[in-house]
Amino acid sequence: PVWRDAQDRHIYQARQGLPGPQRRLAGASNRRTKLEDIERQRRLKELMLGYMDNPVAVGGSVYKYPIPMSMDIGSVLQLVNSWRDGDAITPSTLFFGVEFYIKNDDSEAGSKAMLTYVNVNYMFSRGGGLYTTVTLQTVGLKMKMSAMGVLALFVIALIRLTVMYVLTAVLAAKNAALKTTLTKFANIVDLAIIFFGWAILMCVGIEALAASAFNSSWDDYNDEMASVNQADALAVEENWLFKIHDDFTGPRRTATELISFVTNYNMILLLRFLVATMGHPRLAIVARTVLHGMSDLLHLFFVFLLVFIAYVLTGHVLLGHRMEELSTFKAAFGYCLQIVFQREYQYVYMTDENMFSAALWIVTFVLMLVLVLVNLMLAMIFDNYGTVRDQVAKNETIMVFTRRLLTQLRLQSSWISNTDLLTKLVQIAPTDSPSMQSVRRQFPEISQQQLELIFSHASQKQTQMMTSACKNSLSEYVAGLLLYLRDVRDGVRMMSGNGQKEQPDTSATMVNGNGANGSSSGKMATSDVANVDGPPPMQKPEWVRTGLIGALRKQQDVMQDVLEQMEQMNKKMGSRGLQGSVGFTLEKPPRPDVEKWGPPPVDCSKITVVDCSKVPRDVSKMPKGVSKGAR
Repeated sequence: PVWRDAQDRHIYQARQGLPGPQRRLAGASNRRTKLEDIERQRRLKELMLGYMDNPVAVGGSVYKYPIPMSMDIGSVLQLVNSWRDGDAITPSTLFFGVEFYIKNDDSEAGSKAMLTYVNVNYMFSRGGGLYTTVTLQTVGLKMKMSAMGVLALFVIALIRLTVMYVLTAVLAAKNAALKTTLTKFANIVDLAIIFFGWAILMCVGIEALAASAFNSSWDDYNDEMASVNQADALAVEENWLFKIHDDFTGPRRTATELISFVTNYNMILLLRFLVATMGHPRLAIVARTVLHGMSDLLHLFFVFLLVFIAYVLTGHVLLGHRMEELSTFKAAFGYCLQIVFQREYQYVYMTDENMFSAALWIVTFVLMLVLVLVNLMLAMIFDNYGTVRDQVAKNETIMVFTRRLLTQLRLQSSWISNTDLLTKLVQIAPTDSPSMQSVRRQFPEISQQQLELIFSHASQKQTQMMTSACKNSLSEYVAGLLLYLRDVRDGVRMMSGNGQKEQPDTSATMVNGNGANGSSSGKMATSDVANVDGPPPMQKPEWVRTGLIGALRKQQDVMQDVLEQMEQMNKKMGSRGLQGSVGFTLEKPPRPDVEKWGPPPVDCSKITVVDCSKVPRDVSKMPKGVSKGAR
């Protein structure tokens, strides 16, 4: 008999006059000892080997009995009662297991017919508890047409991916880039997809062979049962039962492995989808957010893990002796995770004993892990999401991407692949700025739509790089331009004033010799502008002294540094045995054209400068040695 719980078993024992479970003493702990738990796990593992496969003795005898399909339910119940009356089921029975097969000829799953193996094990504890383990393993016997079509598409896609991966590896090996190619994350994910895909096909093939063998055996069984007499029917069915059980041991385990392979395969496909979305800016926001903040998140996760394990151990020590949820480290780890994610805990029950310590543990756990670290992790994710979102252009939408794909399909004959573009564009010198004309000269067959798309995309990327480098860069650039414009304006004013800084005009009127206002024959209060046709100035102008000479000296320092670097490079090349020349000689530049550029400049070092303001107007009163042309 199968009891729903311990109370039903107690009622049955009372009605049958069997001794009930021993009552525990008052105050005794309900927890089983660690040795009892280990012994229970050992017995369950031994029992789960199966009565039909490996009958084992666990503290007594183990009985097995096959029940054929032809036996009606009344005969089965009579047989079970005979076990209870005999030595098979007694008050000291520890285990009771049932193994059977179910053949379903009308299934709504991917197979029209399925064969399911069921193993139900019961354990009866000395305290009256009933423990149950159930194992189900299903093998498809006949696939539907829709499932076969999906399987065919899966095989085609897997073969294509395998061939492309092998070709990529061969080309990379020819180019001496095999290690770089195979260590890429996308290629590693593709390799995992190929491995699990072929493992799934292998398991499906084993199931198909087992299903074919079972269908053949089932037909033989029906033919033999139709011709056997009633006296030998039970023996024939028993033989066929053991044969089917032995034949399906391997396929059943393969079906269990198939479930694991399919689960892992789906997880890897999800990861491959995230890798594939990196080609579109908006679809790649999730993956780029995680990658952008991976370093910070890993450091925060390390801190979170240390604090979390500390609270798990504390909760296990503090509350494990009276709470089943915290009785072991594994259970305490799961219960603390439940508090973090669900924010639910049994506060009243946890604070029944050691209220101050339990309340302190709960409050600090919620504050440190739930409110601080979890929200800090969310804040990091939001911050990285904002940074990644700012790098995405507004026109990078799914509709724009779809139109671009349609344009590429329409212009497939003249569309240049990315590989060909990169192969030729990489040959352009970094100092040269490629233009549409230069790209068209290299690719005469390129379409105008693709050319405009390339340059518009490059312009957007350049703008995003400049704006994302520093969020305040635009205002800084504008401020720098304003400062430079002010310096340029001051320099132009200094040059227009012959090197003299502008002075504020304190007198806007003319003053005559007598001090009367309004006289046209008066002198200006400010100094007259120097005559261009007059002698050269005695001192260097301000713009020459502060602007031009400083710039020339900086340029001279830069050229000197370049010369020193070239000399060092020449020495290093000479030490390695590399010598050569530029292949041409620099000729001396010709003298400038006098008719076009005017006479050559005069050597001012040989000119005697005379202060003309002190020379009298009368030539006869000039000092000796001064010619008439000096004036």
